[in-house]
Amino acid sequence: CIRDSWYSFRVLDGQGDDLTFRFLNAGQVSAASAFSFNRPAVSEDGGGSWSRIQGPSYDAGVFSFSYTPTSSDTWIALGPVYNFSRMLAVVEEIRDHSMVDSVTTIAQTLQGRPLHLIKITDPAVHDSLKGAVWAIGRQHPAEVGGSWMAEGLMRWLLTDEPQVRELRRQAVFYLVPFMNPDGVALGNYRVNSVGANLNREWAAPDPSRAPTVAAVAHRIESLASSDRRFEFFVDFHAYSSLRKNFFFFSGLDRAPQEQVQEIEALMVRFEEINGDFTRAGSDPSADDTRLARGWAFETFGIQAVTFECSYQDVTYGPFAGEYMTPARYLALGEGLGKSVAEVLFGIQPSG
Repeated sequence: CIRDSWYSFRVLDGQGDDLTFRFLNAGQVSAASAFSFNRPAVSEDGGGSWSRIQGPSYDAGVFSFSYTPTSSDTWIALGPVYNFSRMLAVVEEIRDHSMVDSVTTIAQTLQGRPLHLIKITDPAVHDSLKGAVWAIGRQHPAEVGGSWMAEGLMRWLLTDEPQVRELRRQAVFYLVPFMNPDGVALGNYRVNSVGANLNREWAAPDPSRAPTVAAVAHRIESLASSDRRFEFFVDFHAYSSLRKNFFFFSGLDRAPQEQVQEIEALMVRFEEINGDFTRAGSDPSADDTRLARGWAFETFGIQAVTFECSYQDVTYGPFAGEYMTPARYLALGEGLGKSVAEVLFGIQPSG
């Protein structure tokens, strides 16, 4: 049996054995319909690379699949796993980069894990002359694709491409890529260690219940009160029952026409850059201030999106029918960065 739709487990010393796995209560969990197209992700090298198990079945509420491990340690999960340990390793890898202005621990989780704020910009240009972009991720523990996309954005921002160099001169990126490490460590689907769904806590965050949300909200409010330009907010997620990579976006009913045209242009350009993203499949939605996107839009009047990615495959574009991989998630994060550079800051790629 499984908890919710999320599963992640390891098979030890099973190499060469023909194994069959059955989730007997699959029909009783959230997003159960997604099991009809689910292909488990599998890694034989400790998470270094991932492929998909072929031929699973979903019948009468039971999800089953067969697999023959090739190593003594086989990892099987709903999607390519992205644990907090990987994020910590990425943080240490980039910490001393000349364009990483700072890596700050702005809070501790309820179980004592650090919440990192990563600031990426060109230190030769004063911050007061730049627009601010905030990106957060992994509010929901099982939504591993969101972490891969956040890493893709971060890594692109630290390249030496001419477009990126100019973007760092015009913008400050504030990234909090792992909002809920406690929930990830506990194997939760959507909540932290005390059962709080962090993406329902933004209207009035309680530090005793959601300290990471409270810390990030405070930092954003402090930045906004300093009269800095706040250009864009993105919250990286994944959607278990939809087979597309898309935005939920804010404010079409109340935003100025210029802002509406801007978000439309951003999505159109993103789809041109990376056809794994779909403009047609993106949705305007009610601006619930409990959600990070709604809170950012309603409080500051800025462009704010929830970036959702598929756990499984997509049904359109150049990858139609192909199941998501870490490389494609990373490329989506990079594509978002390029789209922001072009549409919001007017910085075209060289050549």
